[in-house]
Amino acid sequence: MSRPITDAQIAEIHRLRDEGYSRHRVAKMTGHTSETVDNHWFDADYLEWVDGFRVRWENMRKRFKRK
Repeated sequence: MSRPITDAQIAEIHRLRDEGYSRHRVAKMTGHTSETVDNHWFDADYLEWVDGFRVRWENMRKRFKRK
């Protein structure tokens, strides 16, 4: 969508996704596109957690490969 998304709209997207609605349903309910929902669903804290998990997983794999 071309118009900017507000913090309140981002909070609404998070709330609806946490309740288990699909990205397509959330897009329809909020009037945004699925891409907008995806862009604002993955917030910085979540992405940081995923990256940290990936690093720990790779370290574990390396450790077990050596044995």
